[in-house]
Amino acid sequence: MVNNEKCRLLVSGACVTVVNAKGRTIISNGPVYELTKAKTLLNVHGLRVINEQATVDQACDFSPELNDDELKKFICALNANDYEKSERCATSIGRTIDCDAYAMTWNRSNHTRWIHGYKIYVKFGFVENNSLCLIASIHAAIR
Repeated sequence: MVNNEKCRLLVSGACVTVVNAKGRTIISNGPVYELTKAKTLLNVHGLRVINEQATVDQACDFSPELNDDELKKFICALNANDYEKSERCATSIGRTIDCDAYAMTWNRSNHTRWIHGYKIYVKFGFVENNSLCLIASIHAAIR
């Protein structure tokens, strides 16, 4: 059995939540996950896009389509300054997961951070006893 609790900075019960005007549950004391450890889990165990809208956005918001390999490279290039917020997210697979959201400008040709690049937003998290990185949202950050 895999234990990803070592990746968490906040156990679920320690998350301070508030429901915003859009009905979303924001975790106000995030980030939830230690980014370096989350990237290690991603490199070892991979990722899965778990929301139908995220799958559609991954295919339609980007030209060419943003594939899982590039998404992995993007997440691995993130740093703490790219952190946006944390949120408790309902998923298309019937689960609720705590997620951290990041945004970064990205050069899709060179797969590197670039100030003039395309700004991309990603929201990811993990479930207990599974170290697969679950992508709840991936889209252009201009929404």
